[in-house]
Amino acid sequence: MIGLLNAYLFDAQAEYQLKYGAMFEAAIRSGLKTDQVKSYKVALGELPKSPTECDLWVISGSAKSSYDREAWIQELKDFVVKCDKSKAQMIGLCFGHQLIADALGGKVEKSDKGWGIGVRSVEVLKDKTWMMPKSKVLNLIFSHQDQVIELPEEAEWIATSDFCKYEAFMVDEHILCLQGHPEFTIEFAKDRYLDREDLIGASKVEKALESFNTAISYDLIWSWLREFKR
Repeated sequence: MIGLLNAYLFDAQAEYQLKYGAMFEAAIRSGLKTDQVKSYKVALGELPKSPTECDLWVISGSAKSSYDREAWIQELKDFVVKCDKSKAQMIGLCFGHQLIADALGGKVEKSDKGWGIGVRSVEVLKDKTWMMPKSKVLNLIFSHQDQVIELPEEAEWIATSDFCKYEAFMVDEHILCLQGHPEFTIEFAKDRYLDREDLIGASKVEKALESFNTAISYDLIWSWLREFKR
């Protein structure tokens, strides 16, 4: 069973948050080729009781920050620590990537580079056994202001870019974290950028929309995540 820790749904009436939840679950089902999925609305206080409830945990993106002082964020960090201690398998995406780093002793801050949006190329630094087929470059969709600026002591740095130093890291062989959004559809990403144009800036949004001319590594990243999954 795969446990989906949805950190995006903190207003059950917000249409775009509901769309994200449906997209997140559909991406996991399709990408990991499974129907064995259980969703937890962690931002609404619905957290697992034990790391053993599921075989793999996936923490979603969120409009919140890992350093926000909301109770559910600290509770989710506590759960991450429990999962790490028990070697439960876990994947963190964007906010999930940052929250795991924060929970395990790393550091997350709002970047002085501003918003990172659109399709970005990531350089793969380490050749891991689950990276099949092999590639040195990964093109993913991004939407973030925060960045991991210090890794947890036990983390292994595995991918980077000019915009974001710690694009991906692992903890031992059981935790994998990605700053990018393999779960994002192009349509969802474009809609979110345009909805936030006043906040992000028109010129940056325009460049992000142009970046979708770059092929996104959907097949590659989901192949890797299937291989990573035990």
